[in-house]
Amino acid sequence: MEEKHHYHVFYIGLSNQTGQQVQCTLTILSAMPIQYQSDLKNIKAYIETNYNVSDVAIVNWMPLLGLERAESKCN
Repeated sequence: MEEKHHYHVFYIGLSNQTGQQVQCTLTILSAMPIQYQSDLKNIKAYIETNYNVSDVAIVNWMPLLGLERAESKCN
């Protein structure tokens, strides 16, 4: 089974509609963990393409275990 990585990402950028600065937080699903500068560049490009913003700066990111708490399994 392919492991997927969830991240809570906080970024700032400029709205392409208003030109105003925006500060947003989103949850993304990544096939690979965020470990390298190239990973951040890919996330920045994803945000700029999908959220209609430019000049994105990723301020912080935090790994999440998943989108929902898994059920407890006891033997």
